[in-house]
Amino acid sequence: EVLMVNDGLRDFEHRVIFPWHLSVIIVAVGLAERGMPDPQEQEVLNAVGNEIEDALSAARTEFGAPNVLYFARSTWNGQRELMYRVHDPEIVNDILQAKIGTKNWVRSWDFQMEEDDDWSLTASIMALYPTN
Repeated sequence: EVLMVNDGLRDFEHRVIFPWHLSVIIVAVGLAERGMPDPQEQEVLNAVGNEIEDALSAARTEFGAPNVLYFARSTWNGQRELMYRVHDPEIVNDILQAKIGTKNWVRSWDFQMEEDDDWSLTASIMALYPTN
């Protein structure tokens, strides 16, 4: 697994504002060894992920603040997973439902969002990166 984590969220003081965990799974097709995407597939996954991330990053709360925080990106086992912390799940759901239905994507993807007030869904990933 290749995992990139926003460790700036480790000591984030306002966790209560982002009580939802969002996971977007993009299915990889062109695979090399051990279920990892080959170089061309990496480019495709990056493009699809960037389009999704751009839409999420542009979303604002009613007060003009960011509605999502990037948490991590994981690539393994024939998939790319994008993880975020979310303030207002309805905004995210509307954006992603509209994105899914707007075009024929070059890779299939789906998302799951669940309430996670205590950020327990991030704990196992953060544990991989102990503080110094």
